[in-house]
Amino acid sequence: MIIASQISFQPVGWKMHFLVLIMFCVIQTSAQITTQNVRQITDSSNQPQSVKIKQLLALKNKAETERQTSDSVFALILHKLGALEFRENQDARKAIEYMRRAASINVSMRKNTSVLAAITNYYALGYYYDKLNIFDRALLCYDSTIQLVKTYAPSNKIKFDCRLNKAFIYFRQTDYQQAVRESIIGMKDCDKTADIDYYIGFLNQKAQALFFQNDLQQALTTINEILETATPLQLHYDIASALKIKGFIFQQENRFAAAEKALLQSVSERLTTQQYAQIAADYIDLGGFYLNYVRQYSRANQHFFTAIEYAAKGNDSARMARAYHHIANSFTEQHDIGKASYYFYKAWSCLKIRDADTGIFYRPSATQLNLVENKDLSFGVLTDKTRMLLQLFKQSADKRYADVALKASMTADTVITQIRHQQFGEQSRLFWRNETRSFYATALELCFLTNNNTLAYYFMERSRAVLLADRLNELGATATLPESESITEQVLRTDIVNQQGILRNLQKPSPAYSNAEFTLAEMEDKQDAFIRSLEKKYPAYFQYKYADVIAPLKDLQSYLGKHRQSLVHYFLADTSGYMLAIQNERTNLIRLSQKDFSFNLINDFSLFCEDKQRLNTHYGSFTQLSFQLYKTLFSPLQLSPGRVIICADNFLIPFDALCSDEKGKDFLLKDYTFSYTYSATYLLKTFSRARAEGNFAGFAPVSFSAYLNMPELKRSAMFLEETAANYTSPVVYLHNNATRQRFMNTMSNYSVVNVFSHAKADSLNPEPLLFMYDSVIHLADLQLLRNPATQLIILSACQTNAGKNATGEGIYSLARGFSSVGIPAVAATIWKADEESIYLISQKFNEYLSQGMSKDDALKKAKMFFLETNEGDKLLPYYWANMVLIGNVEPVALSAHSNLFWLYIAAGLVVLIAGVLFIVRTMLAATVRSSG
Repeated sequence: MIIASQISFQPVGWKMHFLVLIMFCVIQTSAQITTQNVRQITDSSNQPQSVKIKQLLALKNKAETERQTSDSVFALILHKLGALEFRENQDARKAIEYMRRAASINVSMRKNTSVLAAITNYYALGYYYDKLNIFDRALLCYDSTIQLVKTYAPSNKIKFDCRLNKAFIYFRQTDYQQAVRESIIGMKDCDKTADIDYYIGFLNQKAQALFFQNDLQQALTTINEILETATPLQLHYDIASALKIKGFIFQQENRFAAAEKALLQSVSERLTTQQYAQIAADYIDLGGFYLNYVRQYSRANQHFFTAIEYAAKGNDSARMARAYHHIANSFTEQHDIGKASYYFYKAWSCLKIRDADTGIFYRPSATQLNLVENKDLSFGVLTDKTRMLLQLFKQSADKRYADVALKASMTADTVITQIRHQQFGEQSRLFWRNETRSFYATALELCFLTNNNTLAYYFMERSRAVLLADRLNELGATATLPESESITEQVLRTDIVNQQGILRNLQKPSPAYSNAEFTLAEMEDKQDAFIRSLEKKYPAYFQYKYADVIAPLKDLQSYLGKHRQSLVHYFLADTSGYMLAIQNERTNLIRLSQKDFSFNLINDFSLFCEDKQRLNTHYGSFTQLSFQLYKTLFSPLQLSPGRVIICADNFLIPFDALCSDEKGKDFLLKDYTFSYTYSATYLLKTFSRARAEGNFAGFAPVSFSAYLNMPELKRSAMFLEETAANYTSPVVYLHNNATRQRFMNTMSNYSVVNVFSHAKADSLNPEPLLFMYDSVIHLADLQLLRNPATQLIILSACQTNAGKNATGEGIYSLARGFSSVGIPAVAATIWKADEESIYLISQKFNEYLSQGMSKDDALKKAKMFFLETNEGDKLLPYYWANMVLIGNVEPVALSAHSNLFWLYIAAGLVVLIAGVLFIVRTMLAATVRSSG
């Protein structure tokens, strides 16, 4: 991108016109000669650039001698020096120093300065930081430019360059959600006709980001719009970008011939632009196709070396590093370790890692990698070399390879943390969680092969529910803010949730949807800027928010010993899996191979459980499958009967419905008490709770507004009232009192909350829904719940533990939504519930809770009671295994245990009074007899 040295400015209104005229006159009259001298030097086509730099330095020295260093003319000298140093000498750091001084002068608003020139200064400064891959500072400079344009020069198109560059930075940081947002704002700000180049540029950036978010349909729609618009105009650069993403989509769909054609066409279009750095990127992607999809190593390497040549022409060290990285992987695949190590070294060198060497055992330190802005690239190089070392260890059994690989894995994990902290968008962070999955699988294989259970626990925790932990940290951090800042944060969050609701109800594509999407993007942009300002202003907020401590294994074991529990960590990948059983004094790591385990077994088991008809007619098949899963996922752990916590990674099944015999007579419910957790760190987290106003709140809409099209739950009111009777002074909201607003405003004030209603979580709904009388509560709406006093919420509705599965984060369900706002325990359902069964179990569950029983024991006992008091098909797991408990299992702390508690007190008082009366009567009788 070319840096503008002058601003094309069309003032808006007579006041702005007058202001610019006055400023221009001041500059011309006070320093007209010096300005003319600067222009004569820089505009001369005869002078070599080195001579221009010398002449400008002479002018700079003269101005400093004469103390003329605080006006726009001196700033212009600095600006020109910076531009020449960057363009001719490739000295970006010196260019930055000059441009910072120029911007500082012009933005000071003193006499004879030009705030309009500051726009160009800040843009150039952002561009230089961008080229140095110092992305955080580049983003700040681009934001400053946009703000100055908005205030002083609304028609200046340099704002579009800033938006495009910001979107590309976010894209390189793998924050694809932010890249989409910047593109949406930029497109809305453009005039599609007058600013067609910019408009298509934003479309292209949006398409790329959508692809990497795995939104292939939306990406393809955007690409088709680009090609329809750009082809008649022969915009080769934009056509090339669109064709490349189209090729990526074909790769995903395994349409390799079409992918190859699209990628070759992309390179052909791009070659006409002479944009060397981007041509290099295209050759890297073409080589990646031959390497990763059709395994043509020689052809792949040919394109990678071509990419290096173009990257050198474009002075792009990052793309050179990426090409060398791919070449190293190519030779690793061909088992040529010597060449692979050499090209890993070349990649490190291009990333400017000091003291890199060609040795097989070389790995950069976390400190060195922290200086590299391309975190995703440095992570990729490090993890791929780790895989190479793992291969060598498996071939040779030389422990040195394993030791270095484990240390490299620890370093890579710190890079993952850094990447996560620089991303704001949830979708981007979820994408990155998915991308790191194979890395954690490699790390766990190393732990298994070296018998290092402590590190296995560490890596399992690092792979598990990290975004949930971040959200809970953020809630805790917000509590450290002044009240005014906390209120502002809440208002911004509420605005976003409300706008998401508006967007949800609009048809896409449509003008109304586009407008609402733009409004949401602006709101999110404003929120991110506010959050960044909080991180700078309040160190305690920053430290709390980014606290990233894994609960030590010894602390977990101490907790488990105290509560007589075991915890089982599962990590299940496509080709292998691991189970780690943790008890007070021992750990046991077991590897599952592909022949031992398949996700199909879990899927089939889940389908059986949720289908009462299938269970009835094929019960033998179910018990065989249940027994097989028991032998695979539980029996090898050799856990004694008792309390077991399941940390189930990216699946959720009722372990108490597994059979320890093929006949299906002995379910694990009989001998084990199960609860579930998102991670050990989540389990051990201390939740700060507000003071509860009461012990119990219940919600049962019974019937629903006609437009919701939901059937009545006729018996829910009766069951809820009977359930509430277990507690002292409960509140119950029935029928039209069980509204969305009342639930959102009220539920956080009670220790136990029980909802008897409908819920939905299926492929037709983008997010889970909980139905109230008048409306629905979306998963995203739960973000508005603040500082809940609630210790347990019981969701007696269908599929409240179901939702979209996010790799490494678990299932994005209503249950997880309530956990993410600080409610430490949630009891929820996995499949569509049988109404009467779930109400009966919920009723007994609450009865046992009100007696002071622990949550997991209370739920188990409620299920056992159901089995003991029913017969026939009601004994099928469909009826009783649906509800599971996630989170803290401690008894609920009630202000008075229950009405039963007071009955016991009253009964005791009656006995005491009766005893006293009996003694008094006896004494009176004795007195009478003695006196007589």
